[in-house]
Amino acid sequence: MSGTQFPANPSDGQTFTTAGATWRYNAATQTWVNANTGGSFVATDNGVANQPTINQPVVMGVTDGSDAPAGAVGEKIESVVTNVTLGNGSTITATTISVTPGDWNITAFAMLNGTTPSVTYVGIAIALTAGNVMGGPFIAESARSIVSFAAPGGVNSLSIAPVPYNATVNTLLYLNAQAAVSAGLIGCSFVLTARRVR
Repeated sequence: MSGTQFPANPSDGQTFTTAGATWRYNAATQTWVNANTGGSFVATDNGVANQPTINQPVVMGVTDGSDAPAGAVGEKIESVVTNVTLGNGSTITATTISVTPGDWNITAFAMLNGTTPSVTYVGIAIALTAGNVMGGPFIAESARSIVSFAAPGGVNSLSIAPVPYNATVNTLLYLNAQAAVSAGLIGCSFVLTARRVR
């Protein structure tokens, strides 16, 4: 707004509209304050705006090692489950979390416990409905991980890297899992995590 001609000698509370923005004069600070953004300008005696003072909110995360509170940047919601069994072709919802409105990074992790000689594949997905790994709806196409084992055995894991998700309402997210095994059941542990980014 530098160079904009504001009214000279304004009174406290006087408003002025220019370029679609409404400004209100604050006599105590001798500034014009934008009614929508809170940004302000100091006007010279002749009413020409000088350098702006931009009052942007500062978004701070916690700095003392404590957990970020609900609604704050860095808030973490997590569910960890162990001793879940998967059989051949079974699709399950391993766990769920509920996120509140905002921007989140969602991650998931699965660990197959013990030896898994009969496993052909295991898949996990972060979804918006229960029990679906192959067909969605997913929070994003990248919110799915399917691992095939050419030579199964030992301890295996798979993960889904952080997936951005914008929740506009309280939303229940599902960590669904599916496996193909030639015999028996496999034991698994699962982690579903959401971290608020703004």
